[in-house]
Amino acid sequence: MAQAHPQVKIHRQSIDSREDFWLKASRSIHWHKPPTVAYGPTSNRDAAYLDPQGHTWFPDAQLNTCYSALDRHVYAPAHASATPVTVSPDTPHLALAPTAHRVAFHHVSPLSFQTQQSRSITYFELLQQVQIVAGILRHKGVGKGDAVVIYMPMVPETSIAMLACARIGAVHSVVFGGFAPKELAKRIQDSGCKMVIAASCGLEPKGPVDYKPLVDEALKVSEHKPQSGLLFLRRHTIKGHTPAQCARDGGNGPANLPEWDWEVEARLTADKVAGRSPCWECVPVASEDPIYTIYTSGTTGAPKGVCRLSAGHIVQLRYSIEHMFGMTPNDVMFCASDLGWVVGHSYIHYGPLLLGATSIIFEGKPVIPDAGIWWRICSQYKVTQMFCAPTALRAIVGQDADAKLMRAPGVDLRSLRTLFLAGERSEPQIVAKFERLLKELAAPGAQTNDNFWSSESGSPITGLMLSSAFGPLPARPGSAGLPMPGMDVRIVDDDGREVSRGEMGNLVLAPPLAPSFLGGLWRNPDRFFESYFSTFASKGGWFETGDQGVIDPDGYVSILARSDDIINVSAHRLGTGLIEQVVTSHPDVIECAVVGAPDKLKGQSPFAIVVAHSRIAAATGDESHNSAQSDSAKQMLKSINDHVRKEMGPIAQLSGLIEAQKLPKTRSGKTLRRSLRQAVENAAAGKRNAPVDFPPTIEDKDVIDIVRKAIEQYFDAVDGNASADTAPLSDTSGSATSASQSVPAAALPANVKSNMKALQLERPEGEPKKGQRNVAAVRDVPTPKPSSNQVLVKILAAGFNRRDEWSMVGAYPGLIFGNATMGCDGAGKIVAPEGFDLPNEHPDKVVLLVPTRGWETDVHGPEAELPGLSDEQRTNGLGGKGFGILGATKPTNGVGTFAEYVAVEKDQLVAAPKHLTPEQAATLPCASVTAYRALFTKAQVKKGENVLLTGVGGGVAMLALQMAVAAGANVYVTGGSAEKISRAVKLGAKAGAEYKDKDWPTKILKLLPRSRPYLDSVIDSAGGEIAVQAQKAGLKAGGRVVIFGMTAAPKLSFTMREVLKNIEVLGSTMGSKREFAESIRFVEKHRIVPVVDTVLDGLEQAERGFELLSEADKRSGGKVVIRVSEVEGARSKL
Repeated sequence: MAQAHPQVKIHRQSIDSREDFWLKASRSIHWHKPPTVAYGPTSNRDAAYLDPQGHTWFPDAQLNTCYSALDRHVYAPAHASATPVTVSPDTPHLALAPTAHRVAFHHVSPLSFQTQQSRSITYFELLQQVQIVAGILRHKGVGKGDAVVIYMPMVPETSIAMLACARIGAVHSVVFGGFAPKELAKRIQDSGCKMVIAASCGLEPKGPVDYKPLVDEALKVSEHKPQSGLLFLRRHTIKGHTPAQCARDGGNGPANLPEWDWEVEARLTADKVAGRSPCWECVPVASEDPIYTIYTSGTTGAPKGVCRLSAGHIVQLRYSIEHMFGMTPNDVMFCASDLGWVVGHSYIHYGPLLLGATSIIFEGKPVIPDAGIWWRICSQYKVTQMFCAPTALRAIVGQDADAKLMRAPGVDLRSLRTLFLAGERSEPQIVAKFERLLKELAAPGAQTNDNFWSSESGSPITGLMLSSAFGPLPARPGSAGLPMPGMDVRIVDDDGREVSRGEMGNLVLAPPLAPSFLGGLWRNPDRFFESYFSTFASKGGWFETGDQGVIDPDGYVSILARSDDIINVSAHRLGTGLIEQVVTSHPDVIECAVVGAPDKLKGQSPFAIVVAHSRIAAATGDESHNSAQSDSAKQMLKSINDHVRKEMGPIAQLSGLIEAQKLPKTRSGKTLRRSLRQAVENAAAGKRNAPVDFPPTIEDKDVIDIVRKAIEQYFDAVDGNASADTAPLSDTSGSATSASQSVPAAALPANVKSNMKALQLERPEGEPKKGQRNVAAVRDVPTPKPSSNQVLVKILAAGFNRRDEWSMVGAYPGLIFGNATMGCDGAGKIVAPEGFDLPNEHPDKVVLLVPTRGWETDVHGPEAELPGLSDEQRTNGLGGKGFGILGATKPTNGVGTFAEYVAVEKDQLVAAPKHLTPEQAATLPCASVTAYRALFTKAQVKKGENVLLTGVGGGVAMLALQMAVAAGANVYVTGGSAEKISRAVKLGAKAGAEYKDKDWPTKILKLLPRSRPYLDSVIDSAGGEIAVQAQKAGLKAGGRVVIFGMTAAPKLSFTMREVLKNIEVLGSTMGSKREFAESIRFVEKHRIVPVVDTVLDGLEQAERGFELLSEADKRSGGKVVIRVSEVEGARSKL
């Protein structure tokens, strides 16, 4: 079992014995002032980056990262605690260490226009160059704590600039080379940098990209002007590139800032001209001082400057490079990332250098000149550890599916021990494929090692530890390993409660964060809290990663999706990552991206953009194919869906597919799922040529445009590009359809008569009289013909509600008369159009009608009632306006369920719970959504809490009782009779009291257990004095009173006493369509059977139904239902 493995024990030590573990790890670092405490408060009053308790890692210690990464490998200190000293003309001579002439960096640049495709730099040579560049920076006024923006390609000089900043205590901020001027300007602005260091060009497959114009423009745009100007590296080995000139001798350039030529300044500094001098010494900094910032790139808004603190960063990185990555000083790391990314910072640059190992700086692409370039590099330089993104391996497989180039003559991979994967989710198929190839071609015991981390973490959050002291845990395809030392990983629900092993939830970390984690956001503490801690601030205090994941029983962590990539298909939450894994396991698919497409019926449906295997691919560079128009794409969709149904079930099958030659990605290989999702949502809403947001790190802008057009073509073909039923309303309304009158109606099926019976609400004849009731009459009316965005539902059963009685006495708002059908609760079967399919596991395919309109998903209230909306925005699919409930009301255009047939929108149906009969299911809609919202959205009832439910006996209260019991709450009730209380106890209530007894609050209080002698919440339908009475009944300070009705009094007493006790009184009426769907699935999951008191046969029995409603106090509770028609060949029986 994994739980007995040393990795698990080491991880627990790092959390439970934090002081001992991390102080021991810190001994691998050379300190100017060693730490005495691993984690705690600091005496440094200037520390800007501390946790909320004022703590930090290795407080009051001092160090310099450049010394541990470079100097000590050239001039070895006398012993571990010796004062860091580097040889200089002013210090005694120190003997060169054996590692001084070891290669620190191999630079490999295989693009055709590079005339110097490889070069190597030893640690000794690296130190000399770093000392010179550090001297340049110091001469230009850059000092300890100053920020320096580095805008350079994948060349050794980028690492030299980083080390030079670290040497003098400056804070480097590497910006990915090739960023647009606007994005570079944002980073210059936010960093407040003292200087910018840039190169003359970067290399792309199409040719060199000049950087100087981009830098000039950025410096002009930025409001902040770097005081020390620009240090400019001119590249001379690139064919077709003439390096731009910079101003001479520090003169002002196009941005009116000083410019310095790297080569000229390096020569002058080496020669000690005019006060210049190499920087021999390493400036000590405090543990909590930043070593670097790295900006996370978003599609909108200001970038976030992740701030890495010196001591925690260096200690955990040094630990991980040896104990997770399994490196020794004699090893060679090929990390195929970029120095502009956090992976490059950690495992191209600092990680290998801290160990004294060799690292490869690769300036190229994984398939140029061919898909064998990486394997030839591994062979030539005897690479022992390789690190890349899964997307690169997919690209290689796409061009070399049989790995012929991996097996090519002269390619020897027997040095390669591990292939590390990170950057995005790794589907099991790609992991398993390379596991097999490594076993065949690489070193004995070689394996893949998928790990998960982020810009914020600085080192892997999860992975598999590789140590010489013990054998590694086996890789599990689809999993990113187990938590790494210091990473206290948890999976929690949206309320911050930890879920059971095997359940999906939010992946979070418990504080304190691991040493390598960010210490804050650069000069922005408020945004730091809001970005990472605000979601769970009062729900456990977790650090939010923004990912959804699962931990299996053995502790392996799987990342399923980003939280905003979770899609809701027919009330089922699906991670797009899981669907992608299944789709890419299809033999015709190289890679794919799955996003949620708006779906009127299901809410969302999976929609895929795929790159097909070259043997069947039909897409070309500027043309993509879609499954609505292309026969080849249709066939691919069918084949993939057959595979998806087999592997994952029909709920996950794709609604549509685009076959593209490429997926839009960042330069680090991350698929731009957010941009694809936006393109799909725009196209589904009829927005053509709408701009799509993408990050500045996008690799090829043309790809996103090609795919966007293909997506639009798909939806044009599906929608006919002009149907009224697809004309979208404003995003605010949440509705996806226009008024039903504007959509052509379809003919009725042959077995449906043109007229039907319906219970209509009418005014009494003659002059109205005080106290006179309205009339409910069964009439013959035309059978509704469904429009193209509607279905025709044959009603099997309809339930009575109190609102039906209120309608009869004219007490319900918004009533209309004449062609107005009563009833809001109904269950039925879809009879038209033919072939319409709703995922439905009910044995008789019974569906429930959504009882409301104008309220889709907003947790607070109906979207259609927001101020400022136009009539068009407030119009729903039934032709009414605003929020309303079915049953003879104006907002729902007089549509109701007491009829033989009802025409409703396709997206306003939910499959009935499969364990219920139509009669039982028909009692649910209004009661279910009302009870569910009151209990779980408003009162937030949880397992083990004490809940008081007043007025048990009514339909909503009875269902709320059953739901609360199913959720694990301890429910106490009040009722109008001993018989009603007795029935409630049989349904799971603990006990109760009759509300007609004026001392009922005291009696409830006495019923509460000693172990929890208070109420957490009260769910009430009476109003009046309930807030006062709830306290007498034991409602705790800060407890909630949720009121979903006011049958006792139309007003509520609320005094200063309740205010001082932080009592929350919350109104709750009905609920959103989303809550309705969730409530029905809750009923199904817990196999709740609503209490049915009486079933009447036929609409003609409606009058008896109203009599039973009026006798509610005499009955023991339960719903009254009319059976409208029978199910032919029914398999569900009452």
